Amino acid sequence: MTKSAARSALLAYTLPPPKAVEIGGKTHYLRKPTVGEKGALVRKAGIKPGSDDVDTAKLKSLAVCLLAVTENGERLLEDTDLSVVMDSPAGGVLEQLAEAALGMLNADVDAAKKNSSETESEPSSSPSPGLSSRPRPTRRR
Repeated sequence: MTKSAARSALLAYTLPPPKAVEIGGKTHYLRKPTVGEKGALVRKAGIKPGSDDVDTAKLKSLAVCLLAVTENGERLLEDTDLSVVMDSPAGGVLEQLAEAALGMLNADVDAAKKNSSETESEPSSSPSPGLSSRPRPTRRR
């Protein structure tokens, strides 16, 4: 396959159809976020790299506002619905759907971590400079 064909095939990737989630006998739908949306979600939630300090309620609420869709993939909630979601009853439909949305995000993160750790444990014939998590030796002068 030529570089051009490989590039075209890679960039032609589309998001999968929404995932059906059953809550209280009703079907709700969640979609996967794009790379950019996931980054924006992390920033909006105030998550700092390497920090375990996360406002889970805010993250879940942001996730459900972004990822809840109709069966056809049309966004169901708006950013302005965040306070309504955060004020919804604990254990209610919105929180359950928010937990499912957060689960989708975590599954992506866990898969990325797993792939990353598998890649690091397998020696490469041509390592990429600057991409390794291992410390680089320093030169003494």
